[in-house]
Parts: sequence; structure tokens; C-alpha cells
Amino acid sequence: MKMNFGTFVEQARATGRPIVEVEREGDDGVRRPLDAALLAGADTLSVISFDSLRTGQAASAEEAAALRAFLADPDHLAFLCPTTTSATPAASHTMSASPSRRPRSCIMATERSRRSSVSPDSPALLAALGLPVANRFGLRPKAQADGSPAPIEVETAVERLHLLQGVDTFNLHPHLPHFERSCEAEAKMDVLVRQPIDPAAPPHPFAQSGRATFEAVLQSRFAGALVVGDATLWSSTAGGVESLKRLWANVLTRGDRS
Repeated sequence: MKMNFGTFVEQARATGRPIVEVEREGDDGVRRPLDAALLAGADTLSVISFDSLRTGQAASAEEAAALRAFLADPDHLAFLCPTTTSATPAASHTMSASPSRRPRSCIMATERSRRSSVSPDSPALLAALGLPVANRFGLRPKAQADGSPAPIEVETAVERLHLLQGVDTFNLHPHLPHFERSCEAEAKMDVLVRQPIDPAAPPHPFAQSGRATFEAVLQSRFAGALVVGDATLWSSTAGGVESLKRLWANVLTRGDRS
């Protein structure tokens, strides 16, 4: 699974920003939780989740506390990214983080979905932050006539970090999630990106209700920026790579712009 994110890792290294990849638990059986030691000196974190429902994985209180402390800094940015590998809410995780001093770098930590060990999942981390967000899978994004991804709809009024400058599309993974906010999440998170639904896709209750788009990316309103988006935003396996490369460049260089 880690190889799916290899293009992003290569781009990060090419910009001179070292990237560190960390598996929460790899083949050696050593556990590397999301904690203060991992995040020390970092300003950017990406948590990419994989199927924790079948492995019984859940975020620990300590990991949630580490994320909460990380987001207390207004210069920090965290992505929570469930995967699209099943039709149920997402799961275990990959973490990426960047130290706050230039050259900016990233730590990417991944969890293998078939391991039986406990791992934090994105919905659980969001709930621990008081941000209940349901991960609704099964929506096929719209493609243009030439087969390329259809343009995304960006809420520029709330796009405070300019991560989406020059980003016109995402990808065409066949079943992407709508991120449904409830309770406090509605007051604390904005919809940042909507992605059009393929009108030719098999019938889906969400689309049949009259919706032409799904909420693909959310962004917090509090100090440290928290962004929720699908794991495929960091993957090169479902198309739209050129536009995604611009997104990655914006993330890697966000502190370098005046």
C-alpha cells in the first residue's frame, strides 16, 4: 500500500524537503504510535487510514491528545485521510509530518490493514477532537468527455491556507466518500471542496436524493488547520496526478510564501 504514495514522497524529496515514512506497526512488530516524540519539530501531519473495522483498530486517548496538542499551534496543519478501499467507514492509518524549520520535511507513517494490532482511525481521531464526521463511501466522481476528472468546486472564501491554488481536479477513484458533518462538526468545520458525482453511475441513495456533488474536503475553523479528505489525494493510482502534484507542492511550500 505504501507504494501508492511513492509519487508524493519523490516530489517532496525533489523539493529538498526530507520526508520520513513511519508505519504504525510494520512487519517487525514494533509499534510507533502518533505521539509527541513523533511530532516534535513538525508542522505538517498526514494520517492516512486503512480498514480498521476488520482489524478492530481505534485511536488511543494518548494519540488523540497528541493530535490535539499539535493543532493548538496556529502554524500547524494536519490531514486526516480515510481510505476508499471498502464501502464502510475507514480505518487504520498512515502519518506524515513536517518539521517547522526550513527545509520543510514530511514524516509519513503507514499502517498495514491486515495486521491485528490496534491502530488509530481517522473517524475516531475526529470524534476525540469533538468533530463527528461520518465517512460515507460509494460515490463515483464525474469524468469529462475525454476521460479526465471533472473540475472540483472550491469554496475560495474559506480556503485560508491556499492549498488549492492551481488545483482544478482530484482523481477518479470509483468510490469516494462524502464527509458528513454532524453536531459540533457543522459549527467547527467548513466544506472546502465539492466533487461532482457521475450521473451515469449506478443508482446511489445520496445522488437519488438530488445531490449532484459530494463534500470531498473539509477544513477546520480553529487555530491549527485540520483538513479531512480521502486518502487518494496522496496517491497516484486513480488519475488526476498533475493536479494533485500541484496540491502536494502547495502543501510542501506553504510556509515559504510571504
